[in-house]
Amino acid sequence: NGSNSHNFVDGVCSECGKKNAMGVSYTYYNGVYYVDSYSGTTNETLNVFGTWDDGVNGEAKVTFIKNGAFSGHAELKKVILHENITTLDGSVFSGCSNLEYVSMKGVKNLDLVWFNSRDYYNGVYSANNVTNNNFLNCGKLTTVVVGKNFECGEQMFKIHEDNSLTACVNIYAEGSASECKITLNTDGNQLLTGNIYYYSATEVTGCWYYSKDGVPTLW
Repeated sequence: NGSNSHNFVDGVCSECGKKNAMGVSYTYYNGVYYVDSYSGTTNETLNVFGTWDDGVNGEAKVTFIKNGAFSGHAELKKVILHENITTLDGSVFSGCSNLEYVSMKGVKNLDLVWFNSRDYYNGVYSANNVTNNNFLNCGKLTTVVVGKNFECGEQMFKIHEDNSLTACVNIYAEGSASECKITLNTDGNQLLTGNIYYYSATEVTGCWYYSKDGVPTLW
């Protein structure tokens, strides 16, 4: 009955299942899809899907986000990455100055790697890139939700040439302290100065749970 009949909930129509990309460009590569770029201008909240179908290559998982894909989008405040997404290729949210919340439970390792088109995703990149600066100058970022095993390398939550940034990034691990292995490198991660909070389904002081609106909340 036309596009106005769709009832999109978290980017998926509750009536027919159609997905609304909301400005995210998904590109097929070597059996999977990746987030190539983002053209949205008004979305404060964004859900990035874990599967996609471009109508040519069929449905497959979305597994990584290209270097700089969301860079500079100051309108973004909350971004939820599906757990199929395991890799951020650098500068993904660089300069997203109003970003407050990111859920990236599938990303286990933010590691600094230099690469070029010959040895890293041949066909995706045509020049040298580096996987750092994923949250460069994200001065309002306070909540990052990760899985039970998360490792952050150097220069991921970096402040560069902006002495006004004093935000405190807290890590919310989706598991108890005994279940989790969280490693945070402090080198070049000036924004990563908050606490690590562990999940608990029952009330435990200092732990967190999902409130009714799906937001991590401290007991």
